[in-house]
Amino acid sequence: MKNTKPFPIAEGCRTKSLALVLAVCLPLAAHLSAQGTAASKPAEAESTIKFDPFTVTEKRSSAWNSQQTFSGSRVAENIMNLPVNISIINENFLKDLGAGNLLEALFYAGSGVNSRVSYRDDISIRGFRESPIRDGLNVTSYANTPLYDIERIEVVKGPTALVYSNAANIGGTVNYVTKRPTATPQGDLDVVVGLDNRYGFDITQRGPINASGSVRYRVTGGLQQYDGFRPLEYENNRLASASVDWTVSKDLVFKFDAGYYSVVRRDFTRYLVDPVTRNLANLPDDFTTTSEWSKVATSTYRARIEGVYTPTQDLSARVLVGTFQNDYNYFVPQPTPGLKAAEAPNFLTVGQRLLDFKLKDELRDIQADVVWNREVGPTKNRFGFGFAWSSSLNIQTLSAGTLPDIIIAQPISARPLPSAPTTWSYLLGPNLKAKGSGWTGYVQDSLTLLNDKLILSAGVRYIDASATSNGVSNTVPRYGVVYKHTENLSFYGGYAESYRPLVGFDVFGKPLVDIVGRSQEVGAKLNLFNGRLFGSVAYFDVMNDPVITQVQGIHPVTGLLVFGNAQTAKETNKGIELDIGTVLDVGDGELLVFATLYDADPRNNVGAKPARVVTYKGTLFAKYEFKKGSLKGFSFGGGLSEFGDQIGTGIPLQPGYTLYNALFGYKAAKWGLHLNIDNLGDKKNAIVGSEANFAVGVARPLDARLTFSYEW
Repeated sequence: MKNTKPFPIAEGCRTKSLALVLAVCLPLAAHLSAQGTAASKPAEAESTIKFDPFTVTEKRSSAWNSQQTFSGSRVAENIMNLPVNISIINENFLKDLGAGNLLEALFYAGSGVNSRVSYRDDISIRGFRESPIRDGLNVTSYANTPLYDIERIEVVKGPTALVYSNAANIGGTVNYVTKRPTATPQGDLDVVVGLDNRYGFDITQRGPINASGSVRYRVTGGLQQYDGFRPLEYENNRLASASVDWTVSKDLVFKFDAGYYSVVRRDFTRYLVDPVTRNLANLPDDFTTTSEWSKVATSTYRARIEGVYTPTQDLSARVLVGTFQNDYNYFVPQPTPGLKAAEAPNFLTVGQRLLDFKLKDELRDIQADVVWNREVGPTKNRFGFGFAWSSSLNIQTLSAGTLPDIIIAQPISARPLPSAPTTWSYLLGPNLKAKGSGWTGYVQDSLTLLNDKLILSAGVRYIDASATSNGVSNTVPRYGVVYKHTENLSFYGGYAESYRPLVGFDVFGKPLVDIVGRSQEVGAKLNLFNGRLFGSVAYFDVMNDPVITQVQGIHPVTGLLVFGNAQTAKETNKGIELDIGTVLDVGDGELLVFATLYDADPRNNVGAKPARVVTYKGTLFAKYEFKKGSLKGFSFGGGLSEFGDQIGTGIPLQPGYTLYNALFGYKAAKWGLHLNIDNLGDKKNAIVGSEANFAVGVARPLDARLTFSYEW
């Protein structure tokens, strides 16, 4: 999954500047030219578009309420009809949150989903570490993915083998859904300024390419410059992406997507773990281990082609081909795990090591699906089958050197910055290279009975021996039932399994074994009062055996203290999830409220609470917008996020905390202004969920962002 070549910051920005300039300029040029061509015939353009069952389309009844998804049955479907818990963070909600990445969105949405660190898309769902995907395809991420070209984020709870061909995910996944082209010209621009020298923008233009509207496009560009809240820190990104949809005929549609983004950063923890007391130590604000040559850089490339053929109203077929590459370079000094135990807990001296960690990931995916719908009297049947083939190439290089100790008592200005070393000692020998490929197939069926009151579904994914580590095939089933009390109130139950093949050794030298899991849940979903009360509540029971996680312990052969991934027998997790939103008419305006709750009881194989598993998270976010009168267009609101205590890796406790947020805005016909203020209490907390050994990630202190938006 990983990168081999360094990514020079300045050179990387220069080499991609042309793509970014085109992404910024082309939308404006297309907007001007489209006004004199296809814009003159919007009605005809719309009438030529035939939407396929693999494309989500809906008209929302309220700003934060989305009910249509692809993330439950491999075809576009209403959430109410699915036996799984899915929460959608749509574009309107993301804008009100002022979210520029997944971490900022999860502070106020997505029950059961938590970020483990502050600098990358590294999440846990229902207590188990999972990886996000994009438009249904596997990706890897070593940075905070910019949301410039994202239309919505779909949070799927539970095993995803029957939807995303990923038989390994037991807790669920987060699916980034990319913005699509449109049949009529439209565009939007956001300009952001904030504290700590933050500024940036994103711009998207969409519309038809030809007069009939059968060929449509989207182009997006964006960037961020951010100095960060700690000395010598920064996090900058660049993005350029494009999409084209081509309706060849009423039966055939092609979709093309390509994108590139880069993130370069230098960020460091302020919290270290005392090697004697095992408690967190809050170091001075000017503490840093950085030097002028340290950096972390990620560059990501992606492309996909999708073809959908619908010869009849009942029969549809899809072929999807995708490719993804991620290059990552981690070249930075950091405190060593040992620190200086004899001087603990005063931390007068902090030892340093230098890491040059290069990763390269290459992923290739092919998926094919066939869906057949059939109605016989009051009974409806939807039958589907397909296969998926994927291959991966992972290259890893890890080198290390030594640096002078940091004397914390010295002011930062008195600490010499060491020059970059010219020699390296390999920790893991030469490059590690892993290749893999294999195929899986699935079949599933959904039967609707009793005048659409009862929906029964079942499916199984076959995992070929070529896709397993032990050369033995496997199967992963899923069953579900939905009872629709009314069209807008349903109750569901489901059972599913997961399977993750593994090869290699853990940090203690033990061979890895394949992981099996099972998940069962029951719940209720609602979309009442014309969409003004919506959401879900669920009870889940999950088991994973064994669990692979980060641990700290003594190596049985060398006797040294080691830290890394190991398998630690089975874990279970039971609990409740709640995601509820409402829209109320109050006075001269409208009140929108969204709340989440996650309360779980994770246990390891001896019945104790495992480390690094979040047990409680509660969020509330509200916005009031004036709809009439002299204050029409003005809005204000805010929210809170409460996280419970957590046992850390190598530390007894990471204290819980509560964060507060405020929002102020104004929206006219085509433009708007939003001010988001995060962490009003200016808390400097370790991120609950971090797998800390000697240091833990910290959440951003008080932060403010002002966003100017314009649509045309």
